[in-house]
Amino acid sequence: MIAPRYVVDVRNGSELSGMAASVSTRMRDLGFARGTVDNTDPTETSVVRYTDPDADAAYAVAEQLGDIDVEHDGGVTRGHLMVVLGADFNPAVLPAAAADSPATPDPPADPSPEEPITAAGVPCVD
Repeated sequence: MIAPRYVVDVRNGSELSGMAASVSTRMRDLGFARGTVDNTDPTETSVVRYTDPDADAAYAVAEQLGDIDVEHDGGVTRGHLMVVLGADFNPAVLPAAAADSPATPDPPADPSPEEPITAAGVPCVD
């Protein structure tokens, strides 16, 4: 399975605000192409939907999302995977957001030169 060959569309049917965007970012970080991100009607169960030749990729995505369900859906475009997040989705399966990681230190301030740089005392070269 070659992740960049697949577009992952994500729909949030859970009550967790912003979860579709977080999952889409996670899939992109794993090498999948980012698809559409949107909300959908509330649903209880999370699932990855796929069409015939894309089952291996669907199972790989489901594993990354906490082994959520996988189901065949002929309405999904070939090369696309449709992730639907339901009320059962556990956001703990996603890596911590960048904001939660340790901050990198600020670079040191530019040191001010002790003496200004001038051409004084430099002989002219022809």
